[in-house]
Amino acid sequence: MIFEKLIFWFKKRNRIIYLTYSALALIVLLPLLRSGYVFAMDMVFVPHLTWPEPFNAPGFFLYLLNFILPSQIIQKIILFLILFLSGVGMHRLIPVKSELPKYFAGVFYIFNPFVYSRFLFGHLWLLAVYALMPFAVKAIFTFLDNINLRNALKLSLWFTFIGFISNHFIVFAFLFFIIAFLFELWKERRYRKEIFKMFKYAILVGLIFLILSGWWIAPYFDKTLPQGRYIQEIVGTGDLTVFQTESDTKYGVLCNVAALYGFWGDRMGQYTVPKEIMPHWPLLFLIIFSLVTLGAISAFRKNKFKAGIFIIIAGVAFVLSVGMSYQFFAPIIEFLNEKIFIFKGFRDSQKFTALLVLTYAYFGALGINSILKSSKLKVQSSKLILTAFLIALPVLYSPLMIWGFRGQLCASHYPQDWFATNEFLNQDKEDFKVLFFPWHQYMSFGFTKNRVIASPAPKFFDKQVIAGDNMEIGKIYTHSQRPISQFIENQVLAKRQEIDNLGEILASYNLKYIILAKEADWQEYDFLNVQKDLEIINDYENLIIYQNKVWE
Repeated sequence: MIFEKLIFWFKKRNRIIYLTYSALALIVLLPLLRSGYVFAMDMVFVPHLTWPEPFNAPGFFLYLLNFILPSQIIQKIILFLILFLSGVGMHRLIPVKSELPKYFAGVFYIFNPFVYSRFLFGHLWLLAVYALMPFAVKAIFTFLDNINLRNALKLSLWFTFIGFISNHFIVFAFLFFIIAFLFELWKERRYRKEIFKMFKYAILVGLIFLILSGWWIAPYFDKTLPQGRYIQEIVGTGDLTVFQTESDTKYGVLCNVAALYGFWGDRMGQYTVPKEIMPHWPLLFLIIFSLVTLGAISAFRKNKFKAGIFIIIAGVAFVLSVGMSYQFFAPIIEFLNEKIFIFKGFRDSQKFTALLVLTYAYFGALGINSILKSSKLKVQSSKLILTAFLIALPVLYSPLMIWGFRGQLCASHYPQDWFATNEFLNQDKEDFKVLFFPWHQYMSFGFTKNRVIASPAPKFFDKQVIAGDNMEIGKIYTHSQRPISQFIENQVLAKRQEIDNLGEILASYNLKYIILAKEADWQEYDFLNVQKDLEIINDYENLIIYQNKVWE
């Protein structure tokens, strides 16, 4: 009886999509759902999630959730929801009756080069808000189609929620809203009452957002705070060069971005870029782009205002995503960085490709809908072949996402000696700090299958750990604002062959222990063994613990 009710519940058209996109998410994630943590460049989970410093809403939520669920379960739920919600949200955004175009949009929004690269680089929160973006766009259209208090409140809450998770995507959401608002304003330009109503509720949306989000926005305008100083003074033109969009060696940067590639991380060699092993990728892209073009034409004929919104969004996203990599667009990016300091947060301008993916999925679905309406295929087998090909097209374009990104990601555990070291440190009830070497913000670890990740030490160990915060990406060695980091680099590492009293030097910074992980270039830290005031306490398989004998 229960099984029959479940079948009946899923048979409803608006619910079967949950099962479909759950299955698609599992096709990608199933090998990663075994016991352990999934490590990627910027995605590092530890057994006990700590209070986020500086404070941020996602970190606070995970901190509370960790009291109920193990962190490895939390991580996998988030990964599943990213893919699941991406499909469901995009599916529901498509304004057609036929289900096939909607499924194409949902599948394409999951399987594409943008998601592939960002997933393997561990941009967890960026992808989380990417998954929510179709829901926010739908809320924007609902608000503009029926402007009232209820829809204004819903939209402001969507903006607030997105801002809590990613300050990049709140810019995307407001950009979409402003362009859509201007189109609607032009459409209603002859009706003063409607225009007044639009402005009244749009201002309300903005005020609610600012009231609920002011706590995280305000620090960026204050140079005395880390966030404000970082974005206004530290990030500069050098960052634009280091993080500029990647060009294709054969087709150039414009084609690369149009094909949804171009992420700067692709050139770091941390994973396989799909097009590198797919000689036929330009053909698949041309098919997809043809569907997008056909959909744009069809949409413009039916509703030029809504089509115009997506066309303008795509154009803006394309220009900004290409950014400094194209000489005609570079002055635009330089101007925005000079005049609008918030735009410095987009030193990785390829993030704007997310809006391009949204547009492709939307117009691609409408293009397929147009084909199905005009198709004269009468043979059922021909229709099935066409249907299967169109739905599989996004998967064929990003095939390496299947089954754990073709084995490039896996679930693994921290070594036992990391836990033993943490227990040893916790047994010492004194108030002290710990120094962690090798001194790198990003490095490879054996337990991550030698994937380069952000050092997990500051989050893993319960005691306060001083670890490298030097990004070492391109020509940028560090953007660190910590005085102790400058001290370690200038007074310790730069003079490592000259000192033999490191314990005495570190004592003034309350550093009682040094942990040396036997990873990356750890052999270059053999100067620790000749220090007269350091003593090896434990020498594990993966870690060495030194005690500062002159610490008081």
